[in-house]
Amino acid sequence: GGGGGFSRESAPAAPRAAAPQRQAPAPKPAPKSSSGFDDMDDDIPF
Repeated sequence: GGGGGFSRESAPAAPRAAAPQRQAPAPKPAPKSSSGFDDMDDDIPF
């Protein structure tokens, strides 16, 4: 019945969800904040 159709749609959706996982690396910059002090020095025009 129609229910089965929905299941099929879910399957293809799964791969899409994986895509967002690739963005996970984005948070990596967050850790950099910790060393923000160092970065700040670089930003200084001195």
